[in-house]
Amino acid sequence: MEIPALSTQNPWWTNPSSIHMDDSILSMDDCAVNWIPRLFHLIDMDNEIIRTLRGPRQVGKTTLVKLMIKQLIASGVEGRRIFYWSCDIIDGPKELVHLLNGYIDTTRVIFQNRLYVFLDEISAVRYWQKGIKFLYDGGKLNNISILLTGSHSIDIKAASERLPGRRGDVDTVYDRILVPMKFPEYVELRDEDLKRVIRRLNLLNFQKRSSIFFKLAKGDIPSEIRELSLYIDRINRLFDEYLLTGGVIKPICDYLKNGNISNHIYNTYVDAVIGDIKRWGHRAYFISQLIKSIIDKLTTPVSWNKLKDNTEIGSQNTVSQYADILKSSFVLCPIYKLDRKRGRPNIGKNKKIYFLDPFIFHALRSWVCQIPPFEGSLDYLKDSEEKSKLIESVVCDHFIRFLYNLNPSDFFDPSVNVFYWSNRKEVDYVLKVDKDYIPIEVKYQNEITGNDYRGIYSFYSADSKYKGILLSKNKLNIHNEITTIPIPLFLLLV
Repeated sequence: MEIPALSTQNPWWTNPSSIHMDDSILSMDDCAVNWIPRLFHLIDMDNEIIRTLRGPRQVGKTTLVKLMIKQLIASGVEGRRIFYWSCDIIDGPKELVHLLNGYIDTTRVIFQNRLYVFLDEISAVRYWQKGIKFLYDGGKLNNISILLTGSHSIDIKAASERLPGRRGDVDTVYDRILVPMKFPEYVELRDEDLKRVIRRLNLLNFQKRSSIFFKLAKGDIPSEIRELSLYIDRINRLFDEYLLTGGVIKPICDYLKNGNISNHIYNTYVDAVIGDIKRWGHRAYFISQLIKSIIDKLTTPVSWNKLKDNTEIGSQNTVSQYADILKSSFVLCPIYKLDRKRGRPNIGKNKKIYFLDPFIFHALRSWVCQIPPFEGSLDYLKDSEEKSKLIESVVCDHFIRFLYNLNPSDFFDPSVNVFYWSNRKEVDYVLKVDKDYIPIEVKYQNEITGNDYRGIYSFYSADSKYKGILLSKNKLNIHNEITTIPIPLFLLLV
């Protein structure tokens, strides 16, 4: 491919300051809040590594890439050494090889030092790993740092795993996931006073947060929690906002600017997800019916066969397949019943299926229920029972992230770290920590009684150092060695 054609997506080749006029950068600058994902500081492009960045559609992967390009230019890297390409219209590995050969061959005439290649939405290219493998084996990727982004976790992760010995030899996490911001990030973004409190208490330090978490699980309320509780009214207000906007920056910006979220933002997200599903040869109609069925049974243990009821999907195997598609698109997360004797999930039993972000939930719910999205979201959150179901999803998402941060790995699997449990009584969540378990119950209600602790009591083992935690609406106390703590306060730790 000729240089003029390549330069269309790389205007900094001729004018380095043009990065400041990039649409993604301008959109970020126009927002009422300035969110730079924490992941921005964790991706090191100074090594000869093929890295991947996965995450939901519309969550900010392209913006993150453009911020990285902006930083490289600001650090003195010549514009021609930075190559960006959106892969949505690349057909296959041959075209990918042709594209990269065109850039590398013309650039190496001028520069022999490190090049930086960013391939956006590589998951749109079928068999892209064949193209990367071909170039790597031919020595064309020497002294080149590569970041590949995608919105489909199964494709990009599985494809990257087909590059054994071709990813670099640095001891690091190769594959990162950019997900919507957590509630603690939202609080810092929205409230400068709370941001200062969080930093003064050193709660940006994961070791500090995890230490407090484990103290809570052992029946102790540390002083940091007592101090944060002084701000509970402000934290609760921000939590209600978060349940509406989720952690996706575009709806957050729109809400703060206009007091609502435009239909366009919801529709853009839905169109992107459905477009991916159709591209992979699946039926959007089945996806719509399955999402509706999952919403109707949210927080309830359910079988694939039960989810098939009231749909036109022919078999439970198809339900399982389509649920997997939604999981790989960062929409859903199933958790399984803990087989306590074997210490693993019981895949054959009923599972709970959660949505990974409130905005994603509201957008898809408005699509499948054919209701006005913003107004429908407000109505949903006015119903305390429905609201509690969405809160349980938020809690699940934060637990998964917490356990990943305890043991970050490219091979992290939520299904073997987060469970539910039942044996006459049910526990909403059981977290596996090393060889021990922490039972956690969610009770988003005004009053907490002794009966609400029965699930935790039934799970308790004298061999465990953890008592358990009950997540409440507004209670902070110790009940028979079990910590009760308001959910928004607790989420600041995970």
